[in-house]
Amino acid sequence: MSRLGSIGTQSLDANGDPLGGGKLFFYAPGTTDLAVTYSDEAQTTANANPVVLDAAGRQPDIFYTGSPKIVLTDSDDVVVQER
Repeated sequence: MSRLGSIGTQSLDANGDPLGGGKLFFYAPGTTDLAVTYSDEAQTTANANPVVLDAAGRQPDIFYTGSPKIVLTDSDDVVVQER
């Protein structure tokens, strides 16, 4: 089980402003199939996919297994970053 970022990790846009309402999409490697992430390390509570960032561009707890493709978009679904 891995954790994405640390508590309160903040995403910013190209201008350095918080990416409020941004979205993190998770996909199974090499596919367009959505991958499941969890809000707890015990994997008892699944996150929505996409995971929506708060107004300050901060993510909630995100735990996952494997090596999912992660796509960060702004609130209008414009891709900001992929990894």
